[in-house]
Amino acid sequence: MHAVDANGNETLLIDLVKACARYSLVSEGQQLHSVILKNDFDAHAFVQATVIHFYGCSGLNGLAQIQFRFSDKSHIASWNALLAGLLRRDLMHEAQHQEAFLMQHHIRAGHP
Repeated sequence: MHAVDANGNETLLIDLVKACARYSLVSEGQQLHSVILKNDFDAHAFVQATVIHFYGCSGLNGLAQIQFRFSDKSHIASWNALLAGLLRRDLMHEAQHQEAFLMQHHIRAGHP
């Protein structure tokens, strides 16, 4: 993973993680996630959402949900990423269950 400079910007990292999700490059996406964590890009809402989306699309729903728990839950992008990842894998029941869980615990998009 030497191709990603540690000084890369968040837009580049978002695009690379999206590509990993699109082409099912799980190992590469996880390596990029490490780069994101090491360089403190994980504080950015859209970076968080992209990582959640990557794990969801990769079939790693548990990791997607863990990332969601550490994300800015009030940001709609985090919600969309979690639910879209589940729906993309045809996991409608899990998406509905996740949404109900979030509502039950008063976790609402747009309301911290």
